[in-house]
Amino acid sequence: LAARLYMLAVTLHEGAERRRKEKENTFTGNLHAMMRDLQIRLDDGFTLTSNQKRNIRGVALDVIHQATRTVFFTLHIDVLAVLKDGQKAFDLDNIFGVPVREQKLMSVLRRTCSGVHNTFREDIRDSINPGDFTPLDRFTYAMASKYKLGGAVGDLSDLFSTHAALLV
Repeated sequence: LAARLYMLAVTLHEGAERRRKEKENTFTGNLHAMMRDLQIRLDDGFTLTSNQKRNIRGVALDVIHQATRTVFFTLHIDVLAVLKDGQKAFDLDNIFGVPVREQKLMSVLRRTCSGVHNTFREDIRDSINPGDFTPLDRFTYAMASKYKLGGAVGDLSDLFSTHAALLV
């Protein structure tokens, strides 16, 4: 009789242990599904922070003012290359590698670069306005102060003056 009771206890214990493990596995599976659903929702509602947008704009301003730049309509591609190289420094390391976030970055990047390009064009136009004419040396310094990261530090090379003269 004692042997039968012992076997019954072992059988019930194994059944209870099996049910407990199944319950844990179900909970773990549900937890993984819930985390995946949460990740999808976060990606859908993802927006760039104001700091990230300021960094993107700063890089776009710096890239558009390069002394060797002659093509302006592909500005967003060149800015993206700079951002990818310095993603940690520009606080964008949570974006690259996640396609949904990269797509949102490209949308913001195109819009930002378009705005920078338009402002750059307006500054050039305003500098040659007969009522508000700006000499080339002051125009070069003003553009470097406004567009270069860190401003117009030190003496600007003649390449910037030549570039400004060609743009004007």
